[in-house]
Amino acid sequence: MRTSGTTPRVSREELGWQGFGAMRLRDAAAEDPDRDPVAVIDAALDAGITLLDAADAYENEELVGRAIRPRRDEVVLASKFGLVWDDAIAGGFDVRADPEYVRQASEAILR
Repeated sequence: MRTSGTTPRVSREELGWQGFGAMRLRDAAAEDPDRDPVAVIDAALDAGITLLDAADAYENEELVGRAIRPRRDEVVLASKFGLVWDDAIAGGFDVRADPEYVRQASEAILR
């Protein structure tokens, strides 16, 4: 990973083969208390993975934050937001992109 000042850059090659999706980590830990999602992320970083993918819909922001906090300078964190689960809506979700929600979701992933 190359850096320019304080803004990390991910090359096309790194993006193509060194990404780690953290979508199921929260669910895996809930299903089996012996699974340690922080250890999984540590192992990914130890293996040279530099790009972690998260999203507010995964409800794993705090878990990912806790895992990368000691190694934050090694990680490029990608996140998505706007998909809001709502059982009252057909299909189970709604989309939010209003400025208040964008700010809220962005702050949550940066904690």
